[in-house]
Amino acid sequence: MSQPDSLVIFLDENHCNYKRILAVLATAGIRVERHLDHFARGTPDEDWLPLIGTNG
Repeated sequence: MSQPDSLVIFLDENHCNYKRILAVLATAGIRVERHLDHFARGTPDEDWLPLIGTNG
C-alpha cells in the first residue's frame, strides 16, 4: 500500500532520535520531520505544536 505524497510524520523531541521508529517509517516510505531539526531541545509544547499544525 503506497502512502500519499503529502504524508509527513512529525516526531517530537522524545521520539525523533529513536532509530527503530525512523527505520520503520523509512522502510514504509513515509517522510519524517524531526523535532530537533526545527526546534531547540526543551522547546515547550505550547510554542512548537501550533507551528506544526499551521504547516499541516
